Amino acid sequence: MRNAIRIMLCAVFFLAVTSAYSLPGSSIDRNYYDANGCWQGERYIECQSNWVTVGNITGAHWLHIESWDCQTFDYSSDWYVWNGSGWSLTSDPGVGFC
Repeated sequence: MRNAIRIMLCAVFFLAVTSAYSLPGSSIDRNYYDANGCWQGERYIECQSNWVTVGNITGAHWLHIESWDCQTFDYSSDWYVWNGSGWSLTSDPGVGFC
């Protein structure tokens, strides 16, 4: 009986530890550009991290979002333009070469 309890406790502990380290849905990289197309900031999260912000992300005119699924590695890349009240999906404006 003691062995069965030990095995059950080990199984519960193993499941708790492995589920605590499971990967979130995706890694997301957001790059912000001004109206001249110059990079001004970035906000990203990797599969087992918190959000990190570098540079200035406010007042941007262009936004490029890339994401990767942490388990299947599916990739997406989308561009947005600020329309005065929110982000609108657009085609690649060819910015970021300042």
